[in-house]
Amino acid sequence: MNRTVLIGRARLLAAAAVTASLGAVRAEGVESNPPTSAQVAPLETRLQRGTSTKADVERLLGPAAGQGESELPGDTVRRIVWYYGATEAINEWTKYGAIRVAITERRTLLIFFDGDLYTGFLWIAYPAP
Repeated sequence: MNRTVLIGRARLLAAAAVTASLGAVRAEGVESNPPTSAQVAPLETRLQRGTSTKADVERLLGPAAGQGESELPGDTVRRIVWYYGATEAINEWTKYGAIRVAITERRTLLIFFDGDLYTGFLWIAYPAP
């Protein structure tokens, strides 16, 4: 191996060591259309339960990141659920070389439908806005 290759590898190892010694690295994982408090606030005035449709919700919030179903106590029907969400985390290297992930912010908005009709929402934010 020639001297240039050794110096190049030494620089690469030094750069990796400096990066690892910095400790915390901020990483953001954003899912499609993360909700904000500003988006959630008008839901109660701009959407009408039992009247507004999936198309109305999509015009207001954009396409959902996911969907599923719910069957909550007291409900007589299975509801369709649209999911909007975002999570931010800090990745930290431990002294043993493992990565520890700490959630710094999480926003989740669930929109409930009975068939095509909007029936309500659930908003969770950590930490609270």
